[in-house]
Amino acid sequence: MANQKHPYGNWTDERIIEESKKYKTPIEFKINAPTAYKKANEKKLIKGMT
Repeated sequence: MANQKHPYGNWTDERIIEESKKYKTPIEFKINAPTAYKKANEKKLIKGMT
């Protein structure tokens, strides 16, 4: 199966928050979902998640 690319705006605030709920700690979030974690930092959402 070919790799599917998502549009640039794929990580909305809601999707980032839903993804973060899968992990117990910020470190676990960073290791398992690095792109979502990076976007959360860029959008200043990390502070609200802890």
